[in-house]
Amino acid sequence: MKKILSILVCVCLLLSAMVFSASAAETASYVKVTEAPADWSGDYLIVYEDGANTRVLNGGLSTIDAEGNYITVAMADGVIEANATTNAAKFTIEKYDNGYSIKSASGLYMGNTKDQNKIITNATTKYENTLTLNADGSVDVVSAGSYLRSNIAATNGNRFRYYKSSSYTNQKAISLYKLETVAGTDPAPETPVDPDPTPDPEPTPTPDPTPDAPAATTNVTLTVDSLGLASNSYSAGTATVNGAAFEWIQLGNYGDGIQVRDKNDNTSLLWNTAAFGAAIKEIKLVYSSTKDVQYANANAEIFSFGNAVDSYAYSTKLSTQAGVKEYTITPDANTYTFFKFEHDVSYTFYWDSITIVLAGEVGDTTPDPETPVDPDPTPDPTPDPEVPENNDPAADSVLTIVEALALAETKEHNTYTENKYYVTGEVVSVYNTQYGNLYIKDADGNILTVYGTYDADGTNRYDAMETAPVAGDTITVYGIIGKYNTTLQMKNGWVTALIPGEGEPEVDNDPEADSTLTVEEAIALGSSKLHNIYTTNKYYVVGTITEVYETTYGNMRITDEAGNILTIYGSYDADGTNRYDAMENAPQVGDTVKLYGIIGQYNNVAQMKNAWIIEIVADDNNNDNNNDDTNNDNNNDDTNNDNDATEEKPVEKPEGDKSPVSPNTGDNMGAVAMVAIAAAAAIVASKKR
Repeated sequence: MKKILSILVCVCLLLSAMVFSASAAETASYVKVTEAPADWSGDYLIVYEDGANTRVLNGGLSTIDAEGNYITVAMADGVIEANATTNAAKFTIEKYDNGYSIKSASGLYMGNTKDQNKIITNATTKYENTLTLNADGSVDVVSAGSYLRSNIAATNGNRFRYYKSSSYTNQKAISLYKLETVAGTDPAPETPVDPDPTPDPEPTPTPDPTPDAPAATTNVTLTVDSLGLASNSYSAGTATVNGAAFEWIQLGNYGDGIQVRDKNDNTSLLWNTAAFGAAIKEIKLVYSSTKDVQYANANAEIFSFGNAVDSYAYSTKLSTQAGVKEYTITPDANTYTFFKFEHDVSYTFYWDSITIVLAGEVGDTTPDPETPVDPDPTPDPTPDPEVPENNDPAADSVLTIVEALALAETKEHNTYTENKYYVTGEVVSVYNTQYGNLYIKDADGNILTVYGTYDADGTNRYDAMETAPVAGDTITVYGIIGKYNTTLQMKNGWVTALIPGEGEPEVDNDPEADSTLTVEEAIALGSSKLHNIYTTNKYYVVGTITEVYETTYGNMRITDEAGNILTIYGSYDADGTNRYDAMENAPQVGDTVKLYGIIGQYNNVAQMKNAWIIEIVADDNNNDNNNDDTNNDNNNDDTNNDNDATEEKPVEKPEGDKSPVSPNTGDNMGAVAMVAIAAAAAIVASKKR
């Protein structure tokens, strides 16, 4: 009987050894897809085949849409080895809606939201992709009409990305390599031996090593340093701060604190991924010491609280206030151990610190804010463009204004070339003398906007240049080229050459100062100006208010009997102390008003800017009002801020400043003109009913 048992044991051991050796002979590899599967779900490498230089889109990146977003691998006979390097670069494809989602090894879903040159990523939002195997073995991965391809360039533009359907054939086709288990050659099975009839006793269990550190029970302060945010970029990532684990999407670091935005279908998010060791008492935020809080923004940040990741029981919103830099968010209960922060406005915000105060803590660990300094909204003269294009001219090429305009036209809103170019033209006008925003033209009258200028080495901004260009000068500027809204422009141009103009620059043939214009004449005068250019002289215009579309600054529209409509951008009373929202008898819809101000155009809209309301003829016989001019311009202007182009709002005058604001040329009215205007206003005021 014992002999039979011994034989059975030997047979079992032999079979198990054979099974084990067979499984050990199997290897994992990425194998090229050559037949379209019924279901594409699985783990893949996204590949551009080029022999020894075969490229694989790197799924391990936290920012996938980036220059050089690939690794180079060895490929032979349609097989790529599965190892630590290639596994870290893989993507997981799963069924989603009518197509498939594609998720990177770094945890980001990838796709596109429209037919454009871009990769959109998000940690939670899935994007639909369709996959089609072509006869040549390549695969069309299409999202929102754009095709995933590989671009090869001599200098810049080496990357994988979705490309427009109108131009994707200029890039290289890709293949998909699926992770599969490949059977190898079975080694000869080992000869089994008789089992040891007296096995060793089970070993004494080894005690667990030192347990993991407990979750954070002390306050946690998040800054660009504690989170380890990379400089001059936005990123998604994770970090452990004071024992607490965090994850984020779309956080930036450009030297002004934690930078948050809502852009390119990506919203800044920040949350803890493991419970705090104590309940959240409150969250304290300190705004950037290098930025001013100039405006009130309602419901700008959303804070959610709960007791599990992605399971939040209570949400509240933070609204900023002009001049206020410190804010406190308090949940409705002191039992929550998870929170999520979400940016919820189109403007970019900057936070020096975000401190999570936990229950039972004594004192406030929020650092004292530094003394704020005046921000410099102008970006560095060598910004890192967000979306380098692939078919741009070679770097440092000399372009005509016509060529520069054509290149800019190929870009999307707030998108610029990666390369810089030289363009020469005559300065038409300088419409911002602080940052050096100006227009240049060629001999045929084609005009290019130059948004921000510096000296030849990019060190000194326009207002600090020893010899700044003025109207009539011929200059060569060196910078990136792109588009903001519909404006075609060079951004942050270095003035590398300047030839002074001969004689006096051309003078506008504007009407005589203080002339009374009809609404139609005012519209014609404004339409004759370039974008953001206004008359030096002021004019009177009479019309009936059809709409007050902004009641803080008094932005309105007036019409004449023929139905012509003129936009009024900002209105004040006669002595400059009361803005529209502070006027005792502010004009309303239906009132006829006599206005006095400068006239120009902004984004092809003719308008009077910073109007003084000299007289009001109200339906209810309200008293007249006199207004003064203080409103700074802002009609969705492209602010000089390369970190992130944001929409500005009108800027209030400093408290106690009674002086009117001058036009964008920066030239204040002469003292004589000011006295004359004040006298005229006094005369009108004396005639009020």
